[in-house]
Amino acid sequence: MQIDVRIPTHNGPCLELSRWLVWLAGRTSVHDFNVDWHPNSHGPAEARNHCINEFSDADSDVLWFLDDDVVPPFNLDLLDVAMEGWVADPKAVYSGWYHQFRHDTGVFPCVYTSDSTKRLSILGEEMIVGCKKPQLRVDAVGAGCLLLPFQFLADGAQFEFGADGMGEDLNFCRTHCTDGVMLLPRMRCSHIKSVDLSELARKL
Repeated sequence: MQIDVRIPTHNGPCLELSRWLVWLAGRTSVHDFNVDWHPNSHGPAEARNHCINEFSDADSDVLWFLDDDVVPPFNLDLLDVAMEGWVADPKAVYSGWYHQFRHDTGVFPCVYTSDSTKRLSILGEEMIVGCKKPQLRVDAVGAGCLLLPFQFLADGAQFEFGADGMGEDLNFCRTHCTDGVMLLPRMRCSHIKSVDLSELARKL
């Protein structure tokens, strides 16, 4: 399977992601990984759409979005669940997961469920780490570790910010992933950020 790993970025991948990419290059895998990053000069939505448009012209099976500060586990076996899932549903969207930080909520998983009005709520971390199944259907995720199969993107899905100010990734899930996103609970990624430790201490 041909997997195009694309990193929309202002510069290059962070040091930890660079180490992961070096590790990936040295792995023996049944998959053919093609890695490249796209300079993000017009915002994240445009950068992601550029990667989608480029992918649609290539002979590849999966577009794997990695943010430049998101680092997947050093374990390619975690892709097996997605590979098996695509046999049954070639349009299924899969994702790893990672944490985000806001001053009002502290650290939280960037994974969401929604109600009948499509209002998103953060899914508690205990629901993810306590999941006994290899996959968990959710309504939206951050796009920092998102796997999009060719059959899904063939329908013309694009990223754009929501009219209500929602970020391009959550709005993408809300608009295009009508059957939800299949979260891989074991694909817990690192999210490398610089934080004010004094501010963090005040939250603890």
